[in-house]
Amino acid sequence: LCPTPFEYIRQRMHGSAVYTVLGYIQLSEGMILPPDIAENPDIRRLEDLFNLMTSLTNDIFSFQKEVLANYNIADNFIGVLMCTS
Repeated sequence: LCPTPFEYIRQRMHGSAVYTVLGYIQLSEGMILPPDIAENPDIRRLEDLFNLMTSLTNDIFSFQKEVLANYNIADNFIGVLMCTS
């Protein structure tokens, strides 16, 4: 059973390590954003878009490997699009 593309994206956004990596990047560069900036809706939106772009790009590049390894097709955005179209 495949999720809808919207459901998949919502799940993928919370299942990737992108938010964690963004925090590590800030720590490693010594550039911790003050709370008033980090919690700004525009900054949060940029982080969300970066997460989405990174996650879906990963799905594109890993699709063939995942198909060959017999992973669940619903665990990749391309597979979800194929399953729901």
